[in-house]
Amino acid sequence: MREIRKYVTMALAGVMILSFAGCSMIERTPESIQKTVLAKVGNKKITRADVDLALKPYLEQYKKQYGEDFENKEELKEPLKNMRKQQLEGLVDQEVLLQNKEALDVNPSDEEIQAQVDDRIKYFKDSTGSDDKYEEFVKSYGYDVDSFEKFLKTQAVVSMVVDKIVEGVEVTDEDVENNYNENKSTYTTKAGADVTHLLFAPAKDAKGNVVEGADAAAKTKADAARAKAVSGISLKDLSTSAEFKDSAKYEELGRVSFVDSGMVKEFEDAFKVLPANQVSEVVKTQFGYHIIVNTKVYPNDEVKPLDDTLKGTIKSQLLQQKQQDTYKDKIQELKDNMKVKLYEDKL
Repeated sequence: MREIRKYVTMALAGVMILSFAGCSMIERTPESIQKTVLAKVGNKKITRADVDLALKPYLEQYKKQYGEDFENKEELKEPLKNMRKQQLEGLVDQEVLLQNKEALDVNPSDEEIQAQVDDRIKYFKDSTGSDDKYEEFVKSYGYDVDSFEKFLKTQAVVSMVVDKIVEGVEVTDEDVENNYNENKSTYTTKAGADVTHLLFAPAKDAKGNVVEGADAAAKTKADAARAKAVSGISLKDLSTSAEFKDSAKYEELGRVSFVDSGMVKEFEDAFKVLPANQVSEVVKTQFGYHIIVNTKVYPNDEVKPLDDTLKGTIKSQLLQQKQQDTYKDKIQELKDNMKVKLYEDKL
């Protein structure tokens, strides 16, 4: 069901991004509030009811969590307002697309639209598992079966218009290569090592202070463990041994860079000069006493080659960005050429 909600949420506002935000309420009836016009696109009015219908699952969640009076809770007003604002912008964009579909040469037949709708309904029914659960799912979004099908028809046309706008947008091999060269650091893994260590931390009291004698005890344990590690016992085995299981903590840190490792200075200074599989001296840091072993050392920076897999990844990312930019420019151009007005002060 979660995946279905994600699918429908994306359809509800083609290019909108949902986030939580607030609602400034005045003393009006719920009915009059729902009739409030929040935007005009040409002669089409978008009301608070339109926005709240699109946000129904989210508003219902607020109601379950905070109660029927959630709209008046001070901490929710700003989040609700922002959420409605972003949904409103999505509905405005949708209406702009619909009113310009002929100008963009999008004139689908009823059969073409119905084919897409049937496909989406099948997806929802397959995902919910039965007709009854499908109807229950539809109702959770504030629709009945017929009105939901009408909604899906609108979304099908919107999708066709968006496809038309980004039609012809492409990414060349040169674009991919330029992006790779300009961002080579992104595809570079710095010199470093696969680091493991065993930590002996001194015991502390309830206030976080080191217990008297605990530092020396931790150092003694670390020295004894190092001697056994040098003899060939792995740090991991030492951490589970009867002698050290109650005093040692073993960690595999994975690949850590020699530069800007994020480790405290004493630890970084020790591991970055340590040959592979050699046991370090006992290293003291603010956390306690460490024994370090680099299971593998990478002495040089490694640049990922521009192979077919990476080319495909970069191409996909660039295409998505180009399509988003093209869409954004076109939707703004369409808005500039028609009457679009948002009344955000009424949210």
